[in-house]
Amino acid sequence: MEMKLPLIVSTSAALTASALSGTLNGPIVFTDDASSGVNGGGTYTHLLDIGSATAGGVVVNGLSFNTVVNSAQIGQYGWSTNQPNNGAQNAVTAVAAGGMDLLLRDIQWNQNAPGTTQLTGLEPGATYQLNFYQRGWNITDTTFNRTHDITFDDGSGSPSTVTLNPDISPNVAQYLSYTYTAPANGVLDISWVSNGAGGTLHLYGLTNELVSGGTWMHGTVTSD
Repeated sequence: MEMKLPLIVSTSAALTASALSGTLNGPIVFTDDASSGVNGGGTYTHLLDIGSATAGGVVVNGLSFNTVVNSAQIGQYGWSTNQPNNGAQNAVTAVAAGGMDLLLRDIQWNQNAPGTTQLTGLEPGATYQLNFYQRGWNITDTTFNRTHDITFDDGSGSPSTVTLNPDISPNVAQYLSYTYTAPANGVLDISWVSNGAGGTLHLYGLTNELVSGGTWMHGTVTSD
């Protein structure tokens, strides 16, 4: 089952909505592979299981994810983050069934000033959908709050910012979905800052699916 939680967009983004080249949806709650937003028949540039503290081998809807830590270059497609720590957080508590269970068991974390992630090697002019996966961290404290302002910048000059609390419930998995057109340099930047609630944002995994407009020979990126 999939359901959407209220989306809180920053005032600046809301005022310039007509100029945005990207569309931000979510957070979308999911419970298993079927509701995870991973398209088993899709073409992906990035299928990333972030963090290597627990066993890899994540497969969701027939697609194999690459296990990455701080950076990776898989064919023409690159990825990097400034998150320094690799941890097995939530390693014993499942919030989703299937392959997504493994994806959500380890993280890169511990940088908020700001935290950054970058995707490279994208085809200029092609349209992609990025899914950015999160889950509740402190499974025993229902008041725990790691609210962050997360910004997606596709080079259009009008980045989209959303306020997200991954700990809206101790045992909930959710993702943000961002549909955008890749700029001339083929780069998508994601950044985040804490809005004062405390705690850091954790990177569990992300996917980047080709939606339309590509002329390159895109292929689904899988683990070796």
